[in-house]
Amino acid sequence: MELFEDIAARKWLPCEIHQGSILMVEPNAQHGEILPGIFSCLEKAGWHVDLFIRHKNDKADPFCQCPKKPEIYPCSSFLMKRRLKRKEMKKYEYVFLTTELFSREGFVNQFYWDWLGFMPSGNCGTLIMLHYTGEENMKKIRNIMNDRVHVFSLREHPEIPMLCPVFFGSHPLKRERREGTRRILIAGWKPPDVWKKFYQAAREFLSANPRTCRFYIVGRLYPPEIPEDLRESMEFLFDLPFRDFYRLTSEMDYILAMLDPSSEEQRHYLSGVTSGIRQLSIGMNVPLIVEERFAEEYGFTCQNAVIYRENMLDGLLKTIQQDEQEYDRIIEGLSLLANDIDLQSLSNFKEVMPASKRIKENTKPMKG
Repeated sequence: MELFEDIAARKWLPCEIHQGSILMVEPNAQHGEILPGIFSCLEKAGWHVDLFIRHKNDKADPFCQCPKKPEIYPCSSFLMKRRLKRKEMKKYEYVFLTTELFSREGFVNQFYWDWLGFMPSGNCGTLIMLHYTGEENMKKIRNIMNDRVHVFSLREHPEIPMLCPVFFGSHPLKRERREGTRRILIAGWKPPDVWKKFYQAAREFLSANPRTCRFYIVGRLYPPEIPEDLRESMEFLFDLPFRDFYRLTSEMDYILAMLDPSSEEQRHYLSGVTSGIRQLSIGMNVPLIVEERFAEEYGFTCQNAVIYRENMLDGLLKTIQQDEQEYDRIIEGLSLLANDIDLQSLSNFKEVMPASKRIKENTKPMKG
């Protein structure tokens, strides 16, 4: 299917590669939500940016809310590989891999450069966004880090500077909780054992507090069948384009992380993997309902999140126990956290990339 989309694509390669340019590359058909934030950081630092992206991500339009966007060149994974081999790539200062792992259905995830058979590089080298900072991954990453390969991570790490994309484009800065029914978003894949606990918690909560909450479930995969007695309070929206997803998120009062420390399939979120739900809560300024061990791992406190211990029901109960003053305090705390992360990310990038200081905004293009 992607090969036919390659043929129909209007943009194959940049006609011009600007001086002081970075090529962003997202090899997967997901992770589109991190691209606006990374682009925003590079653009603030003075770089011109082009982007190689998969067709599915391009159609979902992750830059739909952004006042500016990079030059986008959609392609299949195989055409992307051919493009990255071309000598014209050396006219970019850097190639920025926005994900270190490449995933294909039916195959084990592997480092993208291993799948390619080479490390994509611009004239000055390669930048890599590390999504997984567990020790197993770090042992391999340390072997490739050098003067030409610079690595960033989504969260603070003792060996790697943070570059956390919490910008999704324009959205309301002032949020007010709506009167009446609480609107709670659940986004992304969750394992069956966690869904089972959620259904039980929701049943107990709604039994004692009928019609106080409505849950909106968004994701690429269907959850286990919603029990009949809960269907009136839940709506499944499947995999929304980014424009619809951001609009829905902006209308929510809370996001339920549904991260369970007792779930074997979610333990990696406590050992180096960052759930995208963290960036979504911070960037969209919607309070996260999150278990305390994950809150601590992800840098949340009671000043910017709704935190509970083990029992999801306790987290849901807190949403109706909060008064408006407490809710407003959490919103303000989220805004401050987003601003701190944005400033720190930009500072970290400029420190690693001193070359950006000499880049002018109005540089002459170089023929590609």
